[in-house]
Formats: sequence, C-alpha cells, structure tokens
Amino acid sequence: MLNFGHTIGHAYESFRLAAGDAVSHGYAVALGMQIETRLARLSGCLEEVPYSDIMDTLHHVFGSAVLSGILCSELLHWMRFDKKNPDDRISFSLPDTIGSCVWDMYADPMVLSETLLSFNAIEG
Repeated sequence: MLNFGHTIGHAYESFRLAAGDAVSHGYAVALGMQIETRLARLSGCLEEVPYSDIMDTLHHVFGSAVLSGILCSELLHWMRFDKKNPDDRISFSLPDTIGSCVWDMYADPMVLSETLLSFNAIEG
C-alpha cells in the first residue's frame, strides 16, 4: 500500500515543481491515489463496489482530483523517472480491494491516457 498513488503523485509533484508552482507531497499523492484508483478500475483489477468506496472516501477527505492544463505527455514524461520502473514501462501499485494493492502493475498505454484525460488532462 505504501506506493499507492506515488507514481502519478510524484509525476504531478515534479511537473508542478518544474513549472515553478510547487505543491505538497501529500497533496500530490492524494491526487495520485484518486487517479490510480480509476486506473485500477479501468484496468480490471478493482471491482465497482470497492472502487466507489475508495473514491468516495478520497473525495470526502481530499476533494476531487483535477489535472486541468496539463498535457498527458508531460505527466508520462515524469512518470518514466519513477524508481519502480525496471525498464521502459511505467509500474504502478494499484488497489485490488480496500486495504490491498497489487505491485508491479503495467497499465495499457491507452487505458492510462484515457484515465488521465478523465481527470481533465489535455491530450498530447
């Protein structure tokens, strides 16, 4: 569970820092947890009920994640630097139920892009 939210969270944090608009690590990881929860659902490793429960809790505690004004390609660029990546693929720790994650999950690039776009990232 420790790495849950960190792949996208670190990418978002790095993007914002490079843009001169830093955010806290906690905020970035909370945003990453929401996005990675949807990625888990769209990838088929998380059923609807735990997905809804996790998302409801994250929204209640942290508000809704939004990636407005960020290109998908920018986030993908920063995700490639994550220490969990053993090669050219982007690795995630995705929830498979409440309180449990599956490590070393590799998302289909189309599903990853679809997920980022669903949080208002910009295609490209």
